[in-house]
Amino acid sequence: MNIVRICGAAVLICVIGAVTARLRPEISKPAVIAAGVILSASVVSEIIPTVRYLSSLGGTEEYPLYLKIMLKGAGAAILTETVSDICSDCGENALAAKVELAGKFEIIAICLPLIKQLVGIGTSMIGQ
Repeated sequence: MNIVRICGAAVLICVIGAVTARLRPEISKPAVIAAGVILSASVVSEIIPTVRYLSSLGGTEEYPLYLKIMLKGAGAAILTETVSDICSDCGENALAAKVELAGKFEIIAICLPLIKQLVGIGTSMIGQ
């Protein structure tokens, strides 16, 4: 991933947003949000080969479950943080906090099969 290109684009978006806010404040926020969505899509498109590589690592039946849980949790966290940041940028801090809370609960729900396996391993070790 070319982090220099992504950071440069983010700084350029900030500068354009600041200039636009002074000249045309009514289009500043939507323009910055749209540019942020485009930038996020660019980042996601660069992450796809990494996800494919991680998926190819699962050689046994156990690893695909762990990778699936890890990738779902990471996706939920990234999506939650992005939406929360957009809500905060729009001045809706209470809504941003609720999105973050919902994301935390979703990550816990995603991890439940893994937690079930860990509890099963723990009880089998205690029973022996």
